[in-house]
Amino acid sequence: MSKLYTFKEALQATANLKKALLLGNGFSRALFDDIFSYQSLLKNADFQRLSKFARVAFDELNTTDFEAIIKALQDSSKLISLYDGTQKELIEQMKVDSLGIKKVLVETITSHHPEAPNLISEEEYEACRSFLSSFQKTYTLNYDLLLYWVYMHFIDDKEKRLNFNDGFQHPEGEDDAEYVVWGEGTGYTQTMFYLHGALHLFDCSAYLQKYTWSRTGIKLKGQINSALDKDAYPLVVAEGESQQKYTKIRKSDYLSKCYRSLKTTAGTFAIFVYGMSMSDNDDHILKAIRLSNVKQLWVGFYGDDLNSEFGQQLQNKMNSLAEKRPEKKPLDIFYYCAKSANIWGKT
Repeated sequence: MSKLYTFKEALQATANLKKALLLGNGFSRALFDDIFSYQSLLKNADFQRLSKFARVAFDELNTTDFEAIIKALQDSSKLISLYDGTQKELIEQMKVDSLGIKKVLVETITSHHPEAPNLISEEEYEACRSFLSSFQKTYTLNYDLLLYWVYMHFIDDKEKRLNFNDGFQHPEGEDDAEYVVWGEGTGYTQTMFYLHGALHLFDCSAYLQKYTWSRTGIKLKGQINSALDKDAYPLVVAEGESQQKYTKIRKSDYLSKCYRSLKTTAGTFAIFVYGMSMSDNDDHILKAIRLSNVKQLWVGFYGDDLNSEFGQQLQNKMNSLAEKRPEKKPLDIFYYCAKSANIWGKT
């Protein structure tokens, strides 16, 4: 039976290693579960522009997982085409709904996103800063702005400033631009990576732009909503299955760079996972960890009993991951109690 460490014990056990953090949706849900849970997103989603079946599909498959429905529609359209290629209208509608649900997800996250950084209390900021300060690199699968807000909250405080470089800078020769851009040349110093994109990142052909409040005085949520009103959608990876996500990642210089950074993480690092479900549609992320040189993977576990059904399933998947490593490059898996990390000052 694997031991369930406290977060403090996990940090002590990795004192001689650098540490990288990999965040999933649990990071945001730990603070605003009423906003970022799939149940809440589905409740507030507007499906009016899609077929009458798009919303009902969630009920039929008994799920609130948007990505599961996207995948189901994509798979079903392929099978119908295989069995009866004459159903062209139905096949096309499924494809349209699949793409539409991705947009609905982005629109819902944006419209119900906390309005401004001041909705996070100072105590919550301080707790999260304490948590993040243990890591030299941060990777996130989340689209929302919470992580960015925490880093920016302390950016002007020399004593509390976090190790933060997301690779964005003002466009060359355009110091007065209302946005900043990402450049491949910043990759060597970059320490924060949006593996699946984010709401405030927009691909504008020549550059990947990041919207900022400091250059416009306009709240990020307002800027993002304005872009959506103009049918401009942020760079986000919301495909239904892992291979499709990876395909989209490869098409973006920025996302590819983020993925390569995770995949080439050095053996001097331990990776800590917090708030990630380890579902099949994120297998490309686990593959990157397997291909890396990290020696230790610390998985945040929600609950107190690793022998529970969920705990056993998680351990089986992680054991399978470790077994795929070459013998000369072993990966040791450890588990820590996610609640004990107390990331927002809440137990």
